[in-house]
Amino acid sequence: MILKPILICCVSLFTLQTLAQCPLLSMNEVNSFASTCTGVTLTSLPDELGRPYLYVASKEEGLKVVDIQSTPQQVAQILTSSFSSLHVNSITQQGYYLFLAVGDSFNNGQSEGLVVIDVNDPENAVQTDFEIIPASSNGSGMVYVKGNRAYLAGMSDGVGVFDVSDVFNVNFIAQFIPDINFPVQNPDPEKVNARCILVEDNFLYLCYDAGGLRVLDITDENNISEIGHYSNPELDALPRAYK
Repeated sequence: MILKPILICCVSLFTLQTLAQCPLLSMNEVNSFASTCTGVTLTSLPDELGRPYLYVASKEEGLKVVDIQSTPQQVAQILTSSFSSLHVNSITQQGYYLFLAVGDSFNNGQSEGLVVIDVNDPENAVQTDFEIIPASSNGSGMVYVKGNRAYLAGMSDGVGVFDVSDVFNVNFIAQFIPDINFPVQNPDPEKVNARCILVEDNFLYLCYDAGGLRVLDITDENNISEIGHYSNPELDALPRAYK
């Protein structure tokens, strides 16, 4: 009976001391760059080479390049008309090249595609090549680039692997669609989608929405296999997306 009040008192003192040492976080908007109804900003990426530019995945309006040195100002744009009108979802950068995951993922039947953009001069960005996962129709999630390979999360069409060693001649190599019957049997297929990717060594870690986390062995690109999976069982009966 005596220890309980003492414990509460100690916790209270610790909390007060912690708050005193850690002032409240204060955030202020410095500038903004507005979206439009048809050019919704889905993702944005600061230039990874430290230059004062922001790359914006602007859905129907394609890729936008924004100068952020002072007041944000759009200085370049690659329209979706140059890659079959596929919507831009996400961006990654490797050196002087951007890689765009394209294809609307909101169920409108668009293919999953990979677009390469040369940003040696960001204000004069230029498309070098464009390729799709053959016979695909469910849009893309994201693209992950490592060395001369690009891995595209293709929603219900699984993972696409591309050779990007020549950015002027991108080649589709392989596709792998994991079994959707985990963690539950016969799920609604629209809820199981390849959305996000991380690659380490010869393993690809895939966020598969309601299909949980999948681990793929990509040692042999023409014979990709799933070697592990995980899903929090507490969420199996609930709407969920691993990302």
